[in-house]
Amino acid sequence: MARKNNKGWVLLYRQLLDSDIWNTEEPFDFRSAWIDLILMANHEDRSLILKSGSRVVIQRGQLWTSTRSLAKRWRWSNQKVLRYTKTLEEMGMVTAKKSKSGTLLTLEKYSDFQDMRNTSENASRNASGNATGNASGNGTKNLKNYNNVERKEADASGLPALED
Repeated sequence: MARKNNKGWVLLYRQLLDSDIWNTEEPFDFRSAWIDLILMANHEDRSLILKSGSRVVIQRGQLWTSTRSLAKRWRWSNQKVLRYTKTLEEMGMVTAKKSKSGTLLTLEKYSDFQDMRNTSENASRNASGNATGNASGNGTKNLKNYNNVERKEADASGLPALED
């Protein structure tokens, strides 16, 4: 069922990947596999040395993986992973470049939904949901405040705690 107002943000902390709730023995469904790809994608460019010895730069919004590693991670067959990534490609959500060393997955429009500065409304919202500013005003101030939030260690559930 589609929602009428699909705007706004849900922030996911990468430490979720280490939590017991994420690392259950239950196979992933299509939605959790997509979230997993988002969490595994680079949030900044980095270089990687392949088994062949060649160096590649994996850009923001990309990840270096393989069908076999995703199948193991998600507890799927290799064929299911291939069908899934093909479906994501057909939907324009990813681009896959395969080689003998692995697969470079690019999450299309990664910055559109992972960069707080690129919100479609360019407005921050207060507790009542009213717009309070734009990217050059309160939105920028709120982004700076978010970036300055101290992060505590994860609690026993593996979920992060934030402190204002």
